[in-house]
Amino acid sequence: MGNTPPDSEHAMARHARDTLIASAQSGDVEASSEAGTMVFVVDDDEAVRKGLERLLRSASYHVETFASAEEFLRRERYKGPACLVLDVFLPGLDGLDLLKVLAVMDYRLPIVFITGHGDVPMGVEAMTAGAVDFLTKPFSDEDLIKALENAMAERSKAFREQAEQAPSSGTDARQHGGR
Repeated sequence: MGNTPPDSEHAMARHARDTLIASAQSGDVEASSEAGTMVFVVDDDEAVRKGLERLLRSASYHVETFASAEEFLRRERYKGPACLVLDVFLPGLDGLDLLKVLAVMDYRLPIVFITGHGDVPMGVEAMTAGAVDFLTKPFSDEDLIKALENAMAERSKAFREQAEQAPSSGTDARQHGGR
């Protein structure tokens, strides 16, 4: 902020933070980002990847597909609103392990797990580890779209909480009698 006086910098930072919070609370952030939401699909079955890609594009999502967790991890980190549709059973690194790797990397993507061979303990493990939903194949198009909407609502909620927790630049030592 170059030659801007320090008090003006604090006021500008407070205004930017307050604007982010207000946008998130009013839903403007989610509404403006849904149209550009990226959905990553990781599934080793090519027919599933292609079918999900067609479905999600018809629902106005941007879509990228990957045949493995390792292939997904080689992709540069996406900066915009996104979520991940992730098969549990994959060759190499499986879906649950990928979830753990993403957590270690602090790559926070809402995740919807899909599987053809799921059971209750696996679903509980996925949800406990941070998944937003756990769908068993075959699932309906509506179930997947609803799960993605819930995933994006989770992302929006996390964004609001992060914006609310951002330090207020104006509450420094000068306000408490210091310099």
